[in-house]
Amino acid sequence: MSKNCKLLKKDGTPCRADVQIGKDTCVFHDRLKAEDVRRGRRQGGTKRSRQVACLSFHPPDRPLTTSAEISSFLADTTNQVRRRQLDPGIGNTIGYLATVQLASLRQGRVEDHLSKLENCLGLIARSPICEKEPNPGSIPRRVERLQREIEFKAWIRCQRIWESMTDDELEHGANTGELPSRPDPLPGTSRLDKMSRKELLELWKEDEEKFIGKNQEQVEFFVRHRHWPEQSCGPDCKTVEVESESSDLPTD
Repeated sequence: MSKNCKLLKKDGTPCRADVQIGKDTCVFHDRLKAEDVRRGRRQGGTKRSRQVACLSFHPPDRPLTTSAEISSFLADTTNQVRRRQLDPGIGNTIGYLATVQLASLRQGRVEDHLSKLENCLGLIARSPICEKEPNPGSIPRRVERLQREIEFKAWIRCQRIWESMTDDELEHGANTGELPSRPDPLPGTSRLDKMSRKELLELWKEDEEKFIGKNQEQVEFFVRHRHWPEQSCGPDCKTVEVESESSDLPTD
């Protein structure tokens, strides 16, 4: 625990400065260091009175609307500091502000691209429902929303194609993961075309939950049977329907 100096100041009040290590007095009342104290005060006064190097009071404005313009501005500022035409403190401030401006330009370009993608997908910006909800206008939230919308539309397209596929095409798709190379079904030919967006989202969510954690063999079994391996074959089983149709064929 530090102690206070025991000597008095010039006005007669007790000195409150901390004592030096191994001594009872502070550095200001130490006669051996009196010259060091005076020298330090002179240097401090000289430093405070030194004129800060700066440019003219009305330098021309520099356009900072592109990365190239900002880079050129920073290069000029660096050279001015090296030539001692500009105080290093002012140079640091300019460097910091230019970095902020550059980050703002980059974010602006990203937001422009996101807006174009959102317009293409028919998404509209929305406000937070409550204060605790993450900002839906932030870039990570907008990217996540775009990703989910793309996945949703891809699911609708796949579902419409699967509805029009034959049994052979379904089995080939289960084995290879490839869709038939033909145009998409015409609008109005799928049951999905008559469903609302809310109904489609609910169906998509159910479909996602249905395939979570399933491997390739289980998916192939589901495509052939329309149910999972752990479920017994019933009247709705696709293989039962095929066998029933085969039994109705005339025999020799």
